[in-house]
Amino acid sequence: MCAPVCMKRLEQYALNLEKLSSAWFEAHKHNALSAMLVLYLKEAQSGDLKKNYACLLDDSLECLISVLPLVASNLANSIMCVRQVPQYRLRPALSLIMYWLIQAHTGKKDNLPETHEMLDIIDNILT
Repeated sequence: MCAPVCMKRLEQYALNLEKLSSAWFEAHKHNALSAMLVLYLKEAQSGDLKKNYACLLDDSLECLISVLPLVASNLANSIMCVRQVPQYRLRPALSLIMYWLIQAHTGKKDNLPETHEMLDIIDNILT
């Protein structure tokens, strides 16, 4: 069971990430949605968002599993502020992006699809 202290910390990381992500999505809203999501993934792996995702992903897996729906929901809300897209399409794409981030964070980058493959996959989920 996830300790309350762990959950509070993860919830704070998620809120901080939501604020930063909202600003990031606003700044990149001119991109096609699938491209914007892949760019976001790249930013989360190596850009300004990396530190925030590292804090979130470094906590215990048990706690992380319970907070990931909150992160996906926050990201969906941030995107909905700049794009009109049905949440039932957006949430699976965000869940996949979170999965890819976890893979990259745990050193399994070799298992990730290439950027053009990510674009195709995300585009298919969104349409």
